[in-house]
Amino acid sequence: MKTKAGTENMKKICFISIVAFFSLLLSSSIIPNMNVMGLEVYPDAVFTNTPELNYEFSSPNKIAAPGDLFAPELSDHTADNVPVISTITETAAPGEAIIVGGENFKNASVKVFGLNGSGYTVFLDAEIVSITETAITAIIPSSFVNGVFLIWVKNINGYSRPVRINNPIADWCSSDKVCIADDLSIYGKNFILNDYDNVFVYMDNGISVIPCEVTYVNPYKLTFKIPQTAINDTYSLWIHNGHGGVYAWYNIGNIEVRDSIWNGCTYTLENSTVEALKYAISIASDYDTIRIPYGNYTVDQQININKKLRIIGIPDNNGNRPSIKSTLQNASSAVFYITRFPSIISNLEFTDDLSVDLAPRMVYAHGYDAPADSRSGFLLENCNFDIKHSWCNADVCYQNHADCIFGYSNVSNCVSVADINNINIGNNTFSMPKGISIYNCRYTEIHDNVAYGKWVLHSVQGGSFVQFGGICSNIDVNNNIVGSSHLSNSNGSFAEGDLVFNRALVLQGRTENIYIAQNNVSGCGHINQNSGEIFLFENNRKLFEDKPSTVSGKNIAFAVSSVPSKSLGATVVILNGKGVGQYRTISQVNGNIITIDKSWDIEPDETSTAMIVEPFKNTVIYSNKVVGPKNYNDNDNASCAVQGYGNMLNL
Repeated sequence: MKTKAGTENMKKICFISIVAFFSLLLSSSIIPNMNVMGLEVYPDAVFTNTPELNYEFSSPNKIAAPGDLFAPELSDHTADNVPVISTITETAAPGEAIIVGGENFKNASVKVFGLNGSGYTVFLDAEIVSITETAITAIIPSSFVNGVFLIWVKNINGYSRPVRINNPIADWCSSDKVCIADDLSIYGKNFILNDYDNVFVYMDNGISVIPCEVTYVNPYKLTFKIPQTAINDTYSLWIHNGHGGVYAWYNIGNIEVRDSIWNGCTYTLENSTVEALKYAISIASDYDTIRIPYGNYTVDQQININKKLRIIGIPDNNGNRPSIKSTLQNASSAVFYITRFPSIISNLEFTDDLSVDLAPRMVYAHGYDAPADSRSGFLLENCNFDIKHSWCNADVCYQNHADCIFGYSNVSNCVSVADINNINIGNNTFSMPKGISIYNCRYTEIHDNVAYGKWVLHSVQGGSFVQFGGICSNIDVNNNIVGSSHLSNSNGSFAEGDLVFNRALVLQGRTENIYIAQNNVSGCGHINQNSGEIFLFENNRKLFEDKPSTVSGKNIAFAVSSVPSKSLGATVVILNGKGVGQYRTISQVNGNIITIDKSWDIEPDETSTAMIVEPFKNTVIYSNKVVGPKNYNDNDNASCAVQGYGNMLNL
């Protein structure tokens, strides 16, 4: 671990930074004055910890800040008409630009505190690129080493409160409930700034603080193991990236540690029949396990699972898994219809009957009617889905693909999940025209799958590997391979009759906290339709726009009879005027008045324009490989790697 910045060569982590609506951190206590290398005293210890500046600064008890020696002393002096910072670029290396938003910036300068190449803390002027009354673009001095920086804006009346950049910012976790030895991931940014950096994770239950083993980290995601020394309790999570001393702590919130719940009986089918499987389900209790031996199981009626069960296939000596063949005649039915959770489906083969000209679901996990304590936990792993359908028979389609044309709505998704939380779909193989549908869910990871599209390419828009809809959050789609079942041209060009996914990933509705990383996509797209976006964010939901009639604390009133009821839980953004660039979540709607979750840093007024939107918030697209159709420009289509259609915040 490095405790002092040296002169080692480092690889600068650069990326395009959309101006982030960042955070400050504020201490209400009196802090001693700072005198750094004979420089002047700096006022006001104020920072933020979230994109909504809430004037709170905290650090865990009993733990010294790891990493760099970084301990500026700040005064609590305040002055009138000093600059106020409300937004800032959250990540910038030495020599890179930051954009600072706020007010009272006329004739201002930007001051930066950090470590230089000799390991000493210094306080330097940033080069001003452009400046207005409300916005400054400045360059972080190149003599710093890459780490956490404190930023001030100074005008003739004095200093602003300082803000920090490059500190770790955690937006969400992969789950809120875990067992000992489980892996848990945290998502955000600035987890590491340099190749040689360490990241630190601690769990605190108010009695003891436990360090955790980090098993994976990149700038936007880290994974750690729940320690064996943890007990069944609620723990607060803290992270630190080894820079910035006490100012770099970040608290992401709480998780619940509990015992493993799969402690029931185990049933192994005595014969390889669907009737034996149905009987085992009928006599099983919650948290039991049903083992299906190798064999062929033909399902002509939906199998309903209204208990919390594990259903696991037992391969034969050659590794062949039990085969579940669907002959269902209703496209709205499913082979397994699951309504109680947690639930696990593992180690099975799914296929369908070529004589049936429709596409039923193979697995449908639906928590809408489940009790509140039965809507969490769905694991689908190590399964193979080979969905054929007569209209996708390669011998027919390549001879006369016109015979294969059908409506999009006639084909169901292979796997549908709705109204549950904590979903894990991993290490499966899919060959299908329409893939996975996720609707109204939180905490979803789709990872390490191999998926081949089998939608017949023609004038009708087709299926996707994964599609999210409704209100979804905390989504991780990583390390999937998405390709084509068949391309007629070996050079990468597409032709009608090819079997493909038209898109790899579609996100619609009100969706936030999204991580898309290290996926490999090829043989996916479209060549003659408004389709072909590999990663599509589709949402143009502007709910309301107007100037406030009054603003009082957290309440904003508009000169209308009412704002849309859908505004509850949506985001209000100040587009222009006083307070521009700030955004907040709407916690209450009462007629023409909305209430926000946290106070403004710069309070808007009647000159401001406020828009209420349902944006995509907190999105990371990192280290993916995307190869589109070689002949994408032969016809009108929407081919691209990433399409952000609608409103996005913090991309």
